[in-house]
Amino acid sequence: MNRDHAIIIGGSIGGMLVARVLSEHFKQVTLIEHDELNHQTSFRPGVPQARHLHALLTRGLLLIEELFPGFQNELVLQGTSKVRHGTDFRILYPSGWNPPIDTGMFMYPATRPLIENTMRLWLRTYTNIAWRTGERALSLIPGPKSSVTGVRVISGDLTADLIVDASGRNSRSPRWLTDLGFSPPAETIVDARWGYASRLYRRPVGMNGGWKALLSMPKPPDHFTAGIMQPVEDWQWLVTLAGVVGRHPPTDETGFLEFARNLRTPLIYEAIRNAEPLTPIHGYRRTANVRRYYERLDLWPEGFIVLGDALCAFNPVYGQGMSVCAIEAMSLRRALEQPHRQRFCQTFQRSAARIVDGPWMMATGEDLRWPETTGGERSFATRFMHRYLDRVIGRLPEDPATFRRFGRVTHMMAPAASLFHPSVLWKVAIGRPKNTQADTNPLPHAAESPVPSLGTESTPPSSSLPAAPRSARAS
Repeated sequence: MNRDHAIIIGGSIGGMLVARVLSEHFKQVTLIEHDELNHQTSFRPGVPQARHLHALLTRGLLLIEELFPGFQNELVLQGTSKVRHGTDFRILYPSGWNPPIDTGMFMYPATRPLIENTMRLWLRTYTNIAWRTGERALSLIPGPKSSVTGVRVISGDLTADLIVDASGRNSRSPRWLTDLGFSPPAETIVDARWGYASRLYRRPVGMNGGWKALLSMPKPPDHFTAGIMQPVEDWQWLVTLAGVVGRHPPTDETGFLEFARNLRTPLIYEAIRNAEPLTPIHGYRRTANVRRYYERLDLWPEGFIVLGDALCAFNPVYGQGMSVCAIEAMSLRRALEQPHRQRFCQTFQRSAARIVDGPWMMATGEDLRWPETTGGERSFATRFMHRYLDRVIGRLPEDPATFRRFGRVTHMMAPAASLFHPSVLWKVAIGRPKNTQADTNPLPHAAESPVPSLGTESTPPSSSLPAAPRSARAS
């Protein structure tokens, strides 16, 4: 594979992460994005879920920071704050509130436009990255020996040595491959029919409940609703209410507040009932887990790979998507740093499938707790995992060590298999938690954390977006 030109279909977060990686290895990188974009782009048609909660987990944040040095500082400069998992971010699990300890995991909650615009401004400092916005990819251009050599767009044909489909859930790659004579991938859809409703509020000045963010989880099989409230830029709260198996939150004023009032904790309702709303209430329903098994195809076109939601789209309620994109991008970076090899694209496609195996198991496993969920298989392994995780989650309110380990898994800093560590397995096997909290129990007070902060609201960093590193070939 020559490394003169690479094309990325999709200029969203996954596409931008891949562009950053490919800029180190190709003379020219072109991003094709259907939406019109500029440095002030807000909510756009190509990302209908953008008005709802987005979570960059710790693993994703650290990887993005490696690709975009200063990314976290820039989010703080734009008005976000660090939220520490366990102390600032409090979670009501089915078994009760998490213990008030710092797990070392953290987030910088922000709206989707801020995350995208920050990355886009950084990428525009690269002289070898070109944007073609308002452009639609129509098909792939076939080459010799079962390869792909370009993309056909509305304005003409573009040739490239590597084409990456990062176009998201609406990817047309299955059709494109079929048109070229390849077999379409097998596909699995697991849909628990989650639905969201979200709204931005102004955060009241001086309010301090000992937390920055709250999550009230559902409690299978009887309690079907969830709610999350996180601080985002410009002193705002982003509140997302959700319901499973069709119990969706209303998008009218009265219905939205009543839905919040009936969560397992009244804290979100009490926080927003007198808060100033800044936006209308927006709903979203497209939450199925969708996986395409490209790695199983015997014949794969060289010069073409599929990543991000185009490969595997997760139920957004679990907050995995952006972090998985970052892991895939870094895996591509490592692959490109190796000596040139035959069948590079097929080999990488199989490694990408291994990346999504764990998050797919976690997301679909949780959705399969609901009998009304369609798709997937409630196998013996799935039922065993449900029983085991129920025992683990049952320990979380009164077992700080297990909660820390669980937090690392949640933030993708450790594999799910680490929950079978002897220190956890022994506790689960020999006993139950001493006292499972009732839903009505008050929120435990968060103790001071011994883990130092990387940035606070009171002491924001003084630097703005960094200059591109040498590998950026920026002027």
